[in-house]
Amino acid sequence: MLLNRKWHQLQEALGVKFRPTRVRYQPTKLQLETTNRCNLGCIECYRTNLKFKAQLGDLSFENFRRIVEQFPYLRGISLFGLGEPLMNRELGGMLDYLRKDRPEVRPYITTNGTLLDGKRVAMLVYHKVGLTISLNAATPPTYKQTTGDTRYELPQIVDNLKRLSAAVRKADLRYTVCMVIMNENVAEIPDYVRLARAVGAHEAYFGEQNYDAAGNRLDDLLLREPALVRRQLAAARDLGTRLGIRVGHSKRDPTIWGGKKAFVPCKYLWKMPYISWDGFLLPCCARPFPGVFNFGQVVANGDRQTSSFSDLWFSEPYNTMRRRVAKGMSGGLCHGCQHLRPDVFTPGRS
Repeated sequence: MLLNRKWHQLQEALGVKFRPTRVRYQPTKLQLETTNRCNLGCIECYRTNLKFKAQLGDLSFENFRRIVEQFPYLRGISLFGLGEPLMNRELGGMLDYLRKDRPEVRPYITTNGTLLDGKRVAMLVYHKVGLTISLNAATPPTYKQTTGDTRYELPQIVDNLKRLSAAVRKADLRYTVCMVIMNENVAEIPDYVRLARAVGAHEAYFGEQNYDAAGNRLDDLLLREPALVRRQLAAARDLGTRLGIRVGHSKRDPTIWGGKKAFVPCKYLWKMPYISWDGFLLPCCARPFPGVFNFGQVVANGDRQTSSFSDLWFSEPYNTMRRRVAKGMSGGLCHGCQHLRPDVFTPGRS
């Protein structure tokens, strides 16, 4: 069995590298949306800027189990999507199932940190969840501005993260805080590194905007001072070296890096599928609306006809999309994505 698993992983690695139209393996990673409900209204999010094209709901434990059972080679599962995963009351049961029945599968969660009370922190640490905290501000005014919510204050989040830090240290674990770079928080990039160190994070990571989520706010979200962003990131890296905290950032946004940006080819169609809370198989987290496009449904929901994940993963519609994306073709569902080709990427205009 171990030899078979290693051979399977090798096939997958070659598939991600060469991106063939047809694959002969099943993925080792999965993004499974535990809920698409959220308690914030962040200004960069699909939910805020686009007409929300999905029914709201939570993944049930039974459907979680049925989905995971269809992935015999699974090694990592990201239990989040368009919503705040800690809002799903059955999340603890899902983590218990993985620990007892699929111990080889590492769970990962990205959370906004608002619900990290003592009970949830203990649950996440007990199950050794790989944690990323999405936090787009280093000061209270910017926190309010970027979250679009007045129910939570940055000092509350800081207290939650200090509670988390104490727990992960005892368990010899780590966690990351992540900022999406926006015009509203560029000035705070170095201060964010200081905040990350103060709350005991292992890494301060700076991500870049997904302009497909901008809707009619594209002009507001496109970065106005790219040179300032580059200087601030350089200052953050230097500060991280002095403070002894890791600082990372993506480098794909042409509005920041111009022709020097790093092109990262799509891997999701070859390695990491996305399944919505109601069981629809989707291309990736950048196209998370079953009502717009889906390959099919992998668990029963009412009277809808379903297919197995394998049937859909090896299907001609999946192969067609793999072929188009590998060739960097413009047009279609993936048009405008930064993972096609640098010369076809126009931010937000897909």
